[in-house]
Amino acid sequence: METGFEIRRATSLNGTYALVTKVAANIKTYRNTNLQKNKRYYYLVRSYNAAGNSAWSNKANAFTTCEALAKPATVPQHLMLFPNPAENGRFTIVLPADISLPVTMEIITAHGQKVFNKQLNTCTNNIQTKGLARGWYIIRLVNQEDIQTLKLSIE
Repeated sequence: METGFEIRRATSLNGTYALVTKVAANIKTYRNTNLQKNKRYYYLVRSYNAAGNSAWSNKANAFTTCEALAKPATVPQHLMLFPNPAENGRFTIVLPADISLPVTMEIITAHGQKVFNKQLNTCTNNIQTKGLARGWYIIRLVNQEDIQTLKLSIE
């Protein structure tokens, strides 16, 4: 039976995994705080007891979210798209503070044709509309947890 678990973290898949913490037996979750925003981290876990250590877990990874929820004045708590209609060949999408990154953004015509695809890795994203005809479009945002859609007009 384990005495606890050792958690190690790296900033690249095959990088050096440094000790983050040790937690007691029967702990099923761990919240890693004070990380750099918009960055991917990689993790390994193993159990230990008086007899020694187990084998390492499979490598897992996570991408940090935009900002801490404690900062609502700087990062919105809801999805924003502006200006709408798009102006000067661009528009901005601001993702909510609690969204899990990355987010895949697709621009789809009123006829269902996908005309643009981009991975969003930050909260504020300026999108160029050069090459898109005037008309109505659907903005589709997809991450591991959710799918959201918005309407966009290009004039």
